[in-house]
Amino acid sequence: MADFDWIIENNRIKPTELSIYKGRLKNKKQPA
Repeated sequence: MADFDWIIENNRIKPTELSIYKGRLKNKKQPA
């Protein structure tokens, strides 16, 4: 989660955009 904190602190990403970013990471980890 430290990476996400760094992204928020440096780029000020909106919570909605951050959730979408997390969703993309989960999709990449899961098999197609």
